[in-house]
Amino acid sequence: MRWALLTAAILATAGCGDGQTDYFPLAKGNTWTYTVESEGAGDTETMSVERKTSVGPYSGWLVRGDRGESRLAWSGGVLYASQLADTVYDPPIPLFTRTDREWSGTVQTAGGKEQGTATIKQTKDSLTVAGQRYDTQKCIVDLNTPQGRIQLATWYFSGMGILQQDQRSGPGLTLDRRLTFVSGP
Repeated sequence: MRWALLTAAILATAGCGDGQTDYFPLAKGNTWTYTVESEGAGDTETMSVERKTSVGPYSGWLVRGDRGESRLAWSGGVLYASQLADTVYDPPIPLFTRTDREWSGTVQTAGGKEQGTATIKQTKDSLTVAGQRYDTQKCIVDLNTPQGRIQLATWYFSGMGILQQDQRSGPGLTLDRRLTFVSGP
């Protein structure tokens, strides 16, 4: 069974408070477009901020995209997701953080519910997109469940949101999908 930790994390374009740099400019109606490369094929995906919603114990946002919806919230400078596309996390899983973190909880998909653990690591990194170099905040979510391992590496840039995201899975962490920023706020 494969679940999408992935695309919806892109949907994680939510506003940062707590005096942190604005790596997710969230406002109702903000829209992002990304190219999606998966299994040798290319496509585009559009996501937009719809409305306020609850994200576990947090007040957050519903972000809707071509591949589903996400429920995301900021608390204490950490971006949490209680839902990413067809996957629900309880408690909400951290996607963006300034310090390394651990997570454990349930991961629920159409295939059922199972226990999971994750490590979330962050670092500064540079990334070139469309010929332009950006100094980014890179966060890696490494999720393990009895069904397998998924690693999500995401490069965030202040004022734009996610510039690139790579989803890898399996014991060898094979690249499944890459999302790359095209346009946004």
